[in-house]
Amino acid sequence: MNSPFRLGIIATCVISLTSCSTKIIDDLSTTSTSPGSTTTTTIAIPRGDIPTLLGDLATSAQGLGQAIVDGEKDIYTRKRAEADAIWKALEPQIRESGLDLVDDVQRIVNFFHTATDRKRPADADKAERFLQLIRESVDTLLAK
Repeated sequence: MNSPFRLGIIATCVISLTSCSTKIIDDLSTTSTSPGSTTTTTIAIPRGDIPTLLGDLATSAQGLGQAIVDGEKDIYTRKRAEADAIWKALEPQIRESGLDLVDDVQRIVNFFHTATDRKRPADADKAERFLQLIRESVDTLLAK
């Protein structure tokens, strides 16, 4: 008689605990906004070859961390939009060239996002440092 009773208790616990579950979505593109005014920045997709576009991305990374520290939302929002526009032009070129840099450059662009979304100037500095390493090696990689 204890077995059916125990099974009933276990079933009740399982049902009640699963109804309280939380689903965690691990997607960096999902953002939440707080009420208030929002600014949308649209940047034209730039043109150029891989080294040129990486140079443009490096220019956007310069000063991003300081803009976040200073709370200059217009500046860091614009820099993030520039990085996204550059990535739209750069990704197909990297894939077409056969270089194994897509994930690395995507990670750098993600640093732009985490730096601006979470107000983390250290991520902006990481983007700038990692981008410098890629820029130093891209000419050698393209020559092969």
